Amino acid sequence: MRFDFLNDAPPHALERLRGARVPAHLHVPLSAVLTAILVVGAWATLERHWVGVAMRQDAIATERLNDARAAWKATALARTDVDRLLALDRRLREVRLSGSKLAARFAAIANRLPEGAWLTSLSRDANGVQIDGRARTIVPVAAAIAELRAQRPSRPPLLLRVVRDPHARANIVDFALQVPERAP
Repeated sequence: MRFDFLNDAPPHALERLRGARVPAHLHVPLSAVLTAILVVGAWATLERHWVGVAMRQDAIATERLNDARAAWKATALARTDVDRLLALDRRLREVRLSGSKLAARFAAIANRLPEGAWLTSLSRDANGVQIDGRARTIVPVAAAIAELRAQRPSRPPLLLRVVRDPHARANIVDFALQVPERAP
């Protein structure tokens, strides 16, 4: 059974409501208050929506910024490696362009290194030329020794050192060879 205010309420309650009228001099202030409540409520709803949109855009921009920073760091690391290799290449070219017999010997040694091995230093001492380098595995080191042995069979190279670099990110081998100038 439903409650119907007009039919089920006490008779004097309806009369009280009919008699409750807003005085005419309060119509304008009450209208202003109701209008202000509606405007402020609508504005608060819009503001809440705008803040939500701004926070989502901020999260997306922050994620893009973090991705860009990670890519920049990777690029900077690769750029450092490229710069280091270019500086090493420039030094080798300068030695080669100096025109000396030693420079030609250094260039011949450097040019005959197999793929996967690279030089870190070439130096001349009383026994000949010392080659320090790095390689991805032991296989390029063995290939370099075979190449140098084939180049000068009467003066085979001596393997001074082969060790795995514990500080390298990948499995890198440090090596040192001695290429004698004179036959033993």
